[in-house]
Amino acid sequence: MAKITVEVKGMVKVLADLSKLGPVTEQGAFRGLLAGGLLIQRRAQKRTPVEYGLLRASAYTRKAQDGTPTVEVGYTAKYARWVHDKTQMKLRGKPRRSGIGTYWNPGEAQFLKKAYDESIRDVIGLVEKFIKKDQK
Repeated sequence: MAKITVEVKGMVKVLADLSKLGPVTEQGAFRGLLAGGLLIQRRAQKRTPVEYGLLRASAYTRKAQDGTPTVEVGYTAKYARWVHDKTQMKLRGKPRRSGIGTYWNPGEAQFLKKAYDESIRDVIGLVEKFIKKDQK
């Protein structure tokens, strides 16, 4: 199982700023994080290498299992971390043994990390939006 665990930098400041406007509910913040996790998942799936589709289909977004109000985005396929971390992509463009297309087309290494990096500002915006919605 491949997953990236991160702390969203800037979230503490966002929550502090929003608390000045009114009470910040954990429910609103969590719903924003969940929406952000789904956004990251969707963007990662677009970058995920596809041969049969198992890896792409194994993507998930869920409440973290440690009981904290955080969200986890990852893949359940056993080989997900191996593919994710295969940064050299030596076979890129060469025909697959299965005869289905070429290696790394579509897709790229670090698909989950790149989706996270691309989405972090949007995630913070979603958390803000959901908290403001709860404050009304």
